Amino acid sequence: VVVVMAVVLVWEPWAWLQPGFWLSFVAVGVLMALDSDAHARGWGKLVGLLRTQWSITLALAPLTLIWFGQVSLVGLLANLVAIPVSTLLITPLALAGQVARGGAALQWLAWLAAWPWASLMLPHPPAVLALAAVAGGLLLALPAPPRLRWLGLACVLPALLWQPPRPAQGEFEV
Repeated sequence: VVVVMAVVLVWEPWAWLQPGFWLSFVAVGVLMALDSDAHARGWGKLVGLLRTQWSITLALAPLTLIWFGQVSLVGLLANLVAIPVSTLLITPLALAGQVARGGAALQWLAWLAAWPWASLMLPHPPAVLALAAVAGGLLLALPAPPRLRWLGLACVLPALLWQPPRPAQGEFEV
């Protein structure tokens, strides 16, 4: 991962300022850190897929809050379709020089995004709370003892619950 990150940064030095850079590398890092059971069958494979998607969702939630001021409530459902379709269909087609436009996967994502409660709009937390939330998201996502997972939740909640100071009664800010 570090070598690929270095290659990306040599090719595009300002990439580290883009949310997609961090979202992609954190997702790949979580995937690499998880115990993969490639030999699982039946329900075990389904449970592994759901655990993997849940872990990625938890790890990326604090980052999406930091950059976009929102946390997706349908991200897990969207990624259950988007990640396999992107990995197995869209990326190989793009590498072959084909452009995938429209299609069932994009319609599925557009349908999910149109839900009234598809995302939760939250204020950007202060940097300290944001960094604690990122660390907490990683603790929640990675295989860890339950005590550490509770600590991860305790690190994420302050960023989710933070409210900016409001003007005093009768005052306003523009």
